[in-house]
Amino acid sequence: MIRRMDAARVALVAIGMLLNQAVPAAPVRAGEYVSNGGGRLIVKPRAGDGQGFSIESIGGDAQMCSLDGTLREGRAELAAMNDTCVIEFSRKGAGLQVTPTKTEACRSFCGPLASFDALYTESPAGCTKAAIKRTRDAFLPLYRHKQYALARAKLAPVLSSCGPLLFYVEEADVRNDLAVTLYHLGERAACREVLEPLRAKAETSDEARRSGLPPADAENYLLIAGKTRTNLKLCRK
Repeated sequence: MIRRMDAARVALVAIGMLLNQAVPAAPVRAGEYVSNGGGRLIVKPRAGDGQGFSIESIGGDAQMCSLDGTLREGRAELAAMNDTCVIEFSRKGAGLQVTPTKTEACRSFCGPLASFDALYTESPAGCTKAAIKRTRDAFLPLYRHKQYALARAKLAPVLSSCGPLLFYVEEADVRNDLAVTLYHLGERAACREVLEPLRAKAETSDEARRSGLPPADAENYLLIAGKTRTNLKLCRK
């Protein structure tokens, strides 16, 4: 009986040792990830013991973060200002939570109003930066040659599939381009519907819009408001 108990204890200790052993983190899926705040994370395929990555994000007053390094087992260390910027990458749902754990050192990669601390979602195939640029570049000649139905078919999927992933300036441009295309097709109600999320900006006075915003952000909002006002007038005719 005693020998059986001793054997059981030995087995439990062995199991405990196995459970406590560090399990190497699985490689992050290579590709492009985006955050709602205008951040973009590129993860490269694994090479050796790590994966190259780069992050660019935009914050208030058009200030930027820009950094790159090597991701190893969910962690990256970047030399910064006589210190080390430590970044943790953790899976969260279908995305990656990127968290700087040595904040002051990591701030050296960013302007005062920018941050890369965010949840990054993997971009669908048609929603990568390169794919969206190709789609918008293909839309323009169709629109200029008054092939409005083809232009709508080309651009509409960017908004329906990629809208939540777009930076607010790019989303506003896509909405206004699609709205004026719908106007030319005589689809006034659809035109107004596309612009509805921007209507509050258009109806706010320029003075109020400037109030409390950094210069670059104020300029962006004024441009969005001006385009949207013009296109709302067209769609309401």
